[in-house]
Amino acid sequence: MDGQSEKRKVMTNSVIQIGTEVYRWREGEKKSDDQQSDTDRYGVVVVVVVVVIVVVVERGVVVAVVVVVVVVIVVVVVVVVVVVVVVVVAVKYYRTK
Repeated sequence: MDGQSEKRKVMTNSVIQIGTEVYRWREGEKKSDDQQSDTDRYGVVVVVVVVVIVVVVERGVVVAVVVVVVVVIVVVVVVVVVVVVVVVVAVKYYRTK
């Protein structure tokens, strides 16, 4: 095995291990809805950080920056769409009353 494939194997195993630990932590924290939503946020942050680290190790900093920018744009678009849908549904609901 060359150095690159060995490094990939180690990184993949690390990501799997971190993902497993995050899942176990989230399962142990299911006590209340508020706590669960906080835990979900932390889980997402951990996964994003791990993905960025893997991309930096595998492809370099420039690709990691592009990935982060694309993810931020997608998240913003999804949030805007959800807000617009909620507002439209609320307006329609209150007009029918």
